[in-house]
This record gives sequence, C-alpha cells and structure tokens, in this order.
Amino acid sequence: MLINKICLSFPEVSNIGYQELIAGFVEYFSNVIVPRSIEMFVATIQKKNTIEILVPLVVTLFLIQTYFGRNKDEELGWNTAYANCIVLLFVTAHLASYVYENYGLSALDGFGTAAYYKTLFVLILGLTALSLMFIDFFHSIDERMSFLLSNNIFIVFLSFVSIVLVYTDIPFNRDTLVASVFILLTVVVFFYIFKWLIPPSESAEEFLEKKKEKRVEIIKGVARDVRIGKNRAEKKIVIAFMNMEGGLKSFAKRIRGWLGFN
Repeated sequence: MLINKICLSFPEVSNIGYQELIAGFVEYFSNVIVPRSIEMFVATIQKKNTIEILVPLVVTLFLIQTYFGRNKDEELGWNTAYANCIVLLFVTAHLASYVYENYGLSALDGFGTAAYYKTLFVLILGLTALSLMFIDFFHSIDERMSFLLSNNIFIVFLSFVSIVLVYTDIPFNRDTLVASVFILLTVVVFFYIFKWLIPPSESAEEFLEKKKEKRVEIIKGVARDVRIGKNRAEKKIVIAFMNMEGGLKSFAKRIRGWLGFN
C-alpha cells in the first residue's frame, strides 16, 4: 500500500518494477553505504588524535552496556544521562580546540569552505550538548525521550560522527548521513544482543521473572476482556432479536385484531 502511494506520487518511479527498486537499493547499499561506513571507521583509526578520544569512549560504552546487561533490573537515570551529556561537552571542547588550532577564528568568514562547515558543525554540537545538559538537569521533557537522546550509545555515536566530520575530509552529504544511520542501527542491534547474552544477577533474575508473570497476567486480562466483550456483544444481539421478535408478534396481533381474527 505504501509503495503504491509512493509510485503514484512519483510517476517516474511507477514505471519501475518492485524488483528493480529492490535491486537498486541493494546495489546502493553494497556499493555506497557499506564502503562509506568502512571509510568512516578507517579514517578515524588512522589518526592518533582521534584514537585518543575514541578509545576511552568505546571502552566506557562496553563497560556501561556490560553493567546494564548484568543488572537488567536497573535503568538509565537522570544523573547518568546528565553525565553522558558532560562527556559530549568534553568531546566538543576537544574538537573546538582542533578547529581553532588549524583554522583560527576566521574560519567562519570563509563561507562554503571546509573550515567554515567544520567550525559551524562544532558550534552546533556544543549547543546540542548544552541543550541536553539543560534538559537532563531540569527534567524538562519526558524521561523516555530524554534518556533516548542521552543514552551512552547515542552519545558515543554522535561523538564518532563528529570526529569523522571534523578530523577527516569525508563530506557530510546524503551518503554519509545514510551510512551514519546504518552504523547507529548496527551498534544498537549489536549491544542489544550483547546485553542479552550476559547472565543476569540474582536480583535481575527475580525482576525478569516478575516482569514475565506481569506480562502473562496482562495477556490473560486482555483475553478475558475480549471474551467478556464478546459475550456481552452476543447477549446484546440475542436481546435485540428477542425484542424484535416480541415487536413483530405484537404488531401481528394488532393486525389480526384490526382484521377481526382475534
């Protein structure tokens, strides 16, 4: 249904079959996205300055994910989210120092140059870090949204992309954006499996058992409500037919009386 709507919106696409679309996507993914993703990783490990930033971030990421994999009954809190934003602020400061040493304050004067865009990106990253810190400090938005943005996976991912764009000559275009999203999804799936493989603690096992029992109770409750609703609907239908039958009998009786058959 969705593909049909897209084809109707773009007539040039409607002339292409589904197989051609899928083949084109696979070709774009294998020939563009995968090489660009590999290029982003290789470009960072070839520079000493980037390794000095990324290694502590990656080690911290594994340690935190291991902790939450072991203690599955615990969740990210406002304080941890706030600390993650501070880490992003330190990464921003390091990138700002690199941009200043290489391009100076005059970088913003050269509109359209690589120095201009890198400096502008660092400023946007700093504003993002400060905004997230403000949100987590004052609990300004829903915690689920805040914890999603301040999760250490997202913070390390954002730091990685920022380091790539500032330290390397990889352009920030559509291919880089799609490759970044692909890397983020890959990292999320990897750590989901990683945490699932870690044996839980005793308290976490009790928590998971209670959570499972609660889920079963919810499913049973929903099934019971559906069954009750079905029974009520059946009763209403029977009552409606009984009322209809009674009404027809009363109407027939009146007709017979009017005709003098009673």
